[in-house]
Amino acid sequence: MTCCKSSLSQMPAGQQAVIGRIEVPETLAERLTALGILEGTTVKCLGAGPLGDPVAYEVRRTVIALRRADCMGIEVC
Repeated sequence: MTCCKSSLSQMPAGQQAVIGRIEVPETLAERLTALGILEGTTVKCLGAGPLGDPVAYEVRRTVIALRRADCMGIEVC
């Protein structure tokens, strides 16, 4: 799979991708690491809330919800 350099926030529901790079503030990076969001991890977008935010993702067999703004610095391939 080649990197398309899109952000996690742009993934449509049902799509699966691999995290290529994470460039977020350190406090957010610590939170994402605790949730299992690391480079090389497979992520699947499950869908967004009624107003488009937050978005549910499946990461390591766990469903988490993240705000689109927090996903802008997460590059997926």
